[in-house]
Amino acid sequence: MHFYTFDEVPLAGRERGLTLSALYEHLFGPGGVPEANIHPLTVADHASVARELHGNGGLDLMLIGLGADGHFCGNMPYATRFDQETYTYEFQDSYPWYEDALRLLPDPAEVPSRVVTMGAAMLAKVRRLVLIVSGAAKADALAGMLEREISTDFPATILRTHPNLVVVADREAASRLG
Repeated sequence: MHFYTFDEVPLAGRERGLTLSALYEHLFGPGGVPEANIHPLTVADHASVARELHGNGGLDLMLIGLGADGHFCGNMPYATRFDQETYTYEFQDSYPWYEDALRLLPDPAEVPSRVVTMGAAMLAKVRRLVLIVSGAAKADALAGMLEREISTDFPATILRTHPNLVVVADREAASRLG
């Protein structure tokens, strides 16, 4: 089994960014995943990772979560590109989610200059896409994903166009659905 990361928030002076660090702590390390089977998406080589992924037959399964602001992976409101397989964007204080994102950083001095993510064009090629949504704080986001007009200001709206999307939601997250 091979693992491809779907986004990364690089941290200054660290080998691993925010996403890769969390995956090593919670999945790769405890699961004993060999280094050769881990393919991190990085700002420097995101296009080559996409080519490698296609050369290896694409993704069979992708597990993602839903943010309360309608983001998925690193596809953040107003920074998302639906037409790109992978892309980078500047981490700017003008984004409405900027302050919330800063709280996720282990050290406030490690503000990244760029973020990299797999975009909707890559997710459209995944054979099975699983979106996991939990908690009452995500109820508006799940309803918005299913009901709002498709737009980059609420990126998750594009997910409902996936031909093989499975949504797993607890009662609290699904509480706003009819």
